Amino acid sequence: RVGMFSEPAAKVTRVAREKKSGAAPVRTAKILPTPTIDTTKTASSEFGRMTVLLYDLPVSAGPGVYLDDSIAEEISIPSNEKTSSTDFALRISGNSMEPKYHDGDIVLVEDTDSVEIGELGIFVLDGNGYFKKFGGDCLISLNQDYAPIPLSSFGSFSCRGTVIGTLRSRG
Repeated sequence: RVGMFSEPAAKVTRVAREKKSGAAPVRTAKILPTPTIDTTKTASSEFGRMTVLLYDLPVSAGPGVYLDDSIAEEISIPSNEKTSSTDFALRISGNSMEPKYHDGDIVLVEDTDSVEIGELGIFVLDGNGYFKKFGGDCLISLNQDYAPIPLSSFGSFSCRGTVIGTLRSRG
């Protein structure tokens, strides 16, 4: 498994865990909250709905997008076995994860500090956010037009979460 490599990234993860447990005050939008469950049943879902924060910073399925403090909005998603571990959501920017994931899709992310080789995750390399498949020593795009990104080329690297699903863009 790959984990946090830089001290600032480790601090963000520690603060996020403290926030989840209620031990730390809310700091910035970088600290990822636990979803709240709306137990109201809807006609479209046997399990009801839940809300998660969709951060207003697209994650790159391409060359990288700078991640900084950001504004987030609550979105409502179906609450079911597959989405229950969703902690936050990010919008995809680019086409490097096609044909499966497309520009504008929203990925559902479980807040984790590591992923297994072959798993899809949200990664931060020198402050730039990426949605890629973890390859051990590189990040891999699904689109064959993009070369793997070697992790040794960056001063800092962290995993911000495991991608557990997607909401397809309707536009």
